[in-house]
Amino acid sequence: ADNRTALGLVFRGVQNELALFVGDWTRVEDPAARWRRLVGFDDGVVDFAVHGRTLYGVTHRGAPRQRVLAWSLDAPDRAPREVLPASSRVVLRVLAARDALYV
Repeated sequence: ADNRTALGLVFRGVQNELALFVGDWTRVEDPAARWRRLVGFDDGVVDFAVHGRTLYGVTHRGAPRQRVLAWSLDAPDRAPREVLPASSRVVLRVLAARDALYV
């Protein structure tokens, strides 16, 4: 939404988990651009949405029915915060809309 941040997605074959990298949108075509890992394969993220300067991810790490974590796009090195903890309900997707985050 701010036209200053680019996200790079990496998929590993048929695995559901993905990795996400953050970079400067103005340098996205520059081979020397610096990309910082936001989410790694070990984070167990299988779905995500971006709202404002926050990336929300559905992860199975530490939650067999999945949970939702939030990463700051401004501080990719900071640990994520838990938005929706694991419960008896299964979390499948997360969608960001103008008015809310839908899970």
